Amino acid sequence: YYYVRKDCSRFPVTRTISPIIIGEKVIGAVNVFHDVTHEKEIDKMKTEFVSLASHQLRTPLTSIKWNLEMILDGSVGQFNKTQEERLKDVYKSNEVMIELVNSLLNIGRMESGRLKVEPELTDLRALFRTVVAKLKPQMDKNKFKLIDKIPDNLVKIKVDSRLVSNVYTNL
Repeated sequence: YYYVRKDCSRFPVTRTISPIIIGEKVIGAVNVFHDVTHEKEIDKMKTEFVSLASHQLRTPLTSIKWNLEMILDGSVGQFNKTQEERLKDVYKSNEVMIELVNSLLNIGRMESGRLKVEPELTDLRALFRTVVAKLKPQMDKNKFKLIDKIPDNLVKIKVDSRLVSNVYTNL
């Protein structure tokens, strides 16, 4: 909610309104409000900081990804199986970090109303299983067992598969 000052400037408030009742008749109300301009400014600064930090993190993470891809495809020479497995672990960890940065950027976009939602006809069952396949090594490592009881006849629906994937991953 916003209230207007005498100089016609608006300011954000939180408010609580309680009725004044005598007998069974409402004779008025008490409106208590709190100016939250300062809190809104702090929230905006936090959002801007997270966005800036996320953008700054994205560049080196992308560079790491490209270099790891070159190393893993043999462009810089051969290495033994143990080295290859370690590099694959680093690559997977880097992918997790990239996803985290993208999630932080999406939160900033949501808060500012700039998040693009691109719905498309989606098989939620297939999408869920794709996410689970990505998380399987981590689930196995932590001895998690997932029981998939998604019906075979689930209809496709229009959703933004990228955003629903984030929901599945977070769950």
